[in-house]
Amino acid sequence: MKPKAFAMMALLVAVLGACTQSHDTCDDVAGYHTHTITEITGIDAASILQRNPDTQGLEAIDQFTGTNFSNLVIEVDLSWTAEEHRFRATNTFIMSMLDWFIPPAHACSLAPFYEDFEPRVSSVEIFSDSDLNQAFPAGSDLSAVFKLTPAPVITDGAIYSAIEADPLSSRAYTFTPALTNDALVAIPDTGVAHIFTIMLNLADGRTFEIRTNEVRINSA
Repeated sequence: MKPKAFAMMALLVAVLGACTQSHDTCDDVAGYHTHTITEITGIDAASILQRNPDTQGLEAIDQFTGTNFSNLVIEVDLSWTAEEHRFRATNTFIMSMLDWFIPPAHACSLAPFYEDFEPRVSSVEIFSDSDLNQAFPAGSDLSAVFKLTPAPVITDGAIYSAIEADPLSSRAYTFTPALTNDALVAIPDTGVAHIFTIMLNLADGRTFEIRTNEVRINSA
């Protein structure tokens, strides 16, 4: 066999040998992050808390004593799953040739594909089963009465504050009484117990809801 033909045969054997590597082995060797898929699956929990006016810290509310409306905090946590896909990037001539011999799904070399998918939240609504006041009877949309804030989000090890986070793609939300010119948007009736219903509406048409524990409003 001529030296040139022998060299070509050796190259072909090397390429075919690379094809026999398992897909997992290639992932383990390179660990190349290609895309992440995040799926919102519902609402995990809705917690009723109060803000201590002295320390500004959050604390539990006694079911019998209740709290002042201005100190009320409702925290909502979404449930979600995330998948990370990692493949080996095409970075050599031999690995590029590999895709000519076998389908990409079975190749040890896959060109990177970037995708970050997360169903967007179109709206988050809040209702009460009791009258807040004469202007907001039971079942009224209280979105104008509360301020909706996205909770801090951790992305790739970096913590983004509520101001920097996108409220339409957050994984947690906080409801606090809304203010206008340092005054409450709505003054609730006192001595009334409320069970709030939180509704999460996704842009893809899905809707999730959760009810909070009962809380008594003592005063504004």
